[in-house]
Amino acid sequence: MRARIVHVIVSLLLCPCLFTRVHSEQDALDRSTANEQIDIRGILECRQDDVVCGPIALNCSGDGNTDVQTVLTDLANMTRYTGPWSASSLPESDIYAAAAQFSPPGVQSSCLSRSPGVSASCTQGCVETQDIFAKTWDVSGNAICSGKYPNGPGVESSQERGTVTIIVLNECRNIEYGPPWMATVRDELGCLWALQSAATAMRDYEAWLRNLKSVYWPKGWVYEEIIPTTNETKTAYLVGNDCIIVQLRDSNGNTWQMYDYPAEGAQSVLTNLSCYKMTQSMFIDDTTGESMDGETVTSLGVLQSMQMILFLLLFAYIA
Repeated sequence: MRARIVHVIVSLLLCPCLFTRVHSEQDALDRSTANEQIDIRGILECRQDDVVCGPIALNCSGDGNTDVQTVLTDLANMTRYTGPWSASSLPESDIYAAAAQFSPPGVQSSCLSRSPGVSASCTQGCVETQDIFAKTWDVSGNAICSGKYPNGPGVESSQERGTVTIIVLNECRNIEYGPPWMATVRDELGCLWALQSAATAMRDYEAWLRNLKSVYWPKGWVYEEIIPTTNETKTAYLVGNDCIIVQLRDSNGNTWQMYDYPAEGAQSVLTNLSCYKMTQSMFIDDTTGESMDGETVTSLGVLQSMQMILFLLLFAYIA
């Protein structure tokens, strides 16, 4: 009996769960600079054998718009899944990371044309699904890499003033914008970005306005509100069978999508971006304890105290 009790205490002392927790998607992006760098300089360039190339509207009927959806990322292969589920309703996991997305009023609809790996010539059943956490998700895309802009020493977090996180995806999706308003930002090189979602729910227009007006943009970036008179479709950039989407996260955690792409060969935020491959290690932190939705559950200090108590109990029991 004594040997069994000692075994239990030692197992608890050595348990990895006392050291690591799954972080939110944003925390992972902030740690991406520790990983393999991806060369994306020509990612928006057409190749000679590409039949289709450029920002072209995808062939799909649309899957409607939801006020909130969650993007779930498989940490093993960076496959992204989307579904109309609340991130806070999902269990903790060391396999997936989740990010809630709350749509602004200007987003009228979203249209996922096909899952990654499905041929561009597909006409039926092009969006694959996967059951995860007893819920059905669309297999929506793959995360390619992420990096900070502008690059520079001391940039440790997307929350730092004057920096944004750039995320490059392979995802075949149209987003339709329309009245009552549409938020845009023009970067210093002339490309336009449209607001796609916020990380938290906004009660009304005033809440959206306070959120967007408090963003710290890189030098030379200009925020603007547009009142569209008709619906406008913002598309991915098609290169062969791939659909490249370039997103950014601002200092408030909002997600924007590039929709006015640079001319071929022109300078853009991607030209000199250090874009790092997203891997599982980005989502694991050994200094704090956070759940997959980013809420702190247990600090490392508390866990160390628990380990000390267990060690003292073991010492006293053996003595």
